[in-house]
Amino acid sequence: HLDMDAFFAAVEELLHPELKGVPFGVGGMGMLSTSNYEARKYGVRAGMPGYIAKKLCPQLVFAHSGFDHYRKFSDEFKAVVAEYDPHFSSAGLDELTLNVGPFFARQRAKRGDDTAEEQPALPSTGKTAAWVDAQRAASGTGEGAEADAEGVTRDRFLPSHADASAARTVEQLAFEIRARIYAKTRLTASAGIAPTPALAKILSNFEKPDGQSVLAAATVADLQAFMADQPIRRIAGVGRVLDELMAGLGYKTCAEVFNDRVRLCHVLTPKTFEFLLCASIGCQGSFMGFGGAETNTADGENAPDGAPASHEAEYKRKSVGAERTFGPMQSVAALMTKAESIFDSAYTHLRKAELKSRQVGIKLKRRTFEVTQTSRWLPEYSSDREALWAAFESLLAPITHEYAQYRLLGCRFTELREESDNSPAPPVPTHALPAVGTATGKGPKLGCDQLRIDQLFTRVAKKPPRTEAQPSQSDSLLASSDDDDDGDDDDVAIVAVTTPQRPCGPSRECVDVLSISSSSESSSALSSDGEDAIVL
Repeated sequence: HLDMDAFFAAVEELLHPELKGVPFGVGGMGMLSTSNYEARKYGVRAGMPGYIAKKLCPQLVFAHSGFDHYRKFSDEFKAVVAEYDPHFSSAGLDELTLNVGPFFARQRAKRGDDTAEEQPALPSTGKTAAWVDAQRAASGTGEGAEADAEGVTRDRFLPSHADASAARTVEQLAFEIRARIYAKTRLTASAGIAPTPALAKILSNFEKPDGQSVLAAATVADLQAFMADQPIRRIAGVGRVLDELMAGLGYKTCAEVFNDRVRLCHVLTPKTFEFLLCASIGCQGSFMGFGGAETNTADGENAPDGAPASHEAEYKRKSVGAERTFGPMQSVAALMTKAESIFDSAYTHLRKAELKSRQVGIKLKRRTFEVTQTSRWLPEYSSDREALWAAFESLLAPITHEYAQYRLLGCRFTELREESDNSPAPPVPTHALPAVGTATGKGPKLGCDQLRIDQLFTRVAKKPPRTEAQPSQSDSLLASSDDDDDGDDDDVAIVAVTTPQRPCGPSRECVDVLSISSSSESSSALSSDGEDAIVL
């Protein structure tokens, strides 16, 4: 995994050399995209409002040359990477993941080729900026560059193309790629080397800036041992809200998540639980066909054995959207104009991807940084602008009178399907239990003081078994177990009541949790029928 170091800020320093050594952020008073390392010493971070950053660092300077410059440098460094893996996966302008396995396979097959350029041995670690600059100084020309037969200027101490690579190990290859990026763009990159993209992304942050780190893991046990001490916040995909929720429950490391997985599966949503469990044992993420040996064709003719025709063939896009941060709006009309512009941006991406959507969502952030998100389902999948806009407008209508209270608005299309897919739409799902917590700028909200996991699971002393009498109200669901073989009667149960009158779809039963409690008195009251109870 390659991650450019403070990318936007580094580009600004190239365009404006007077910013070097000065703490600055990329953006404005509303929001910062990133900051340079001098500003980070004061606590200034990406995603921070500019006026808060100014309070942390009064001498902070704002800079923003525009995304056209950022895209130009992004294209240049990605062009270098594409020589090694044309199917790399990129999640943004400043980072990407590549699979170097097929590259080494090609190099082994060509190692006896007489046309291959002979290059001196490369370092396997270190700072590429210092190394490239030193090599150029030692060349006697200052820049160390010369023009080849075709008139292309290159550094003599670096391969002109990936096919001429002198790397014999993955560490040397990572250094070579980083050195070539710096030689071409004057921007540094950090790298992480690991068996999976998710682990490689974690390692890419270990030696920042301008460094690389490798995980020499040969077994699943090695991966799990590495992840055990990693903070949950370090997992790719875990944001501040989920991190605070897990910390509130009493979990800080991946090992704690794995060791208490049985209880966590009852507390978290299935999707969140599976995500955290996979991450805690190091098996999160896959290459999804990245790094094919040759450029893949539509029918997979040139794809390597066992690989899909391309990573798009296996990857299914889950959402399309756009969001913008803005200053205080002066009228309802101004808010609606901004909303329509954001909607059109998201809709353009939807049409470009040749997709249609069945669920339209809206994201709103107040000036107090509270975030709310809601969505509306459509009867059928649609790519019609008027139908999608009507759904988005209906979500926006209830808040338009508060036009001056919002600083961010987003539109997102989910439940996607290819435009050519005309199969019948399934019934709209009805979720039985709401998710625990909401995404707000102030952290998770549980409707009460957040309880730790031990308080959520309250063990109650076992009472005499109940009689044959049946419960008088609606059917109750009582799950219990006593599998610990310790000789104690310490069955664990979850008390809930079914509500079959709610439409939940075929072969699905809705369940309402009776109470949230951590006190033995409440537990005893709910388990007065003589059974143990865990009250969630």
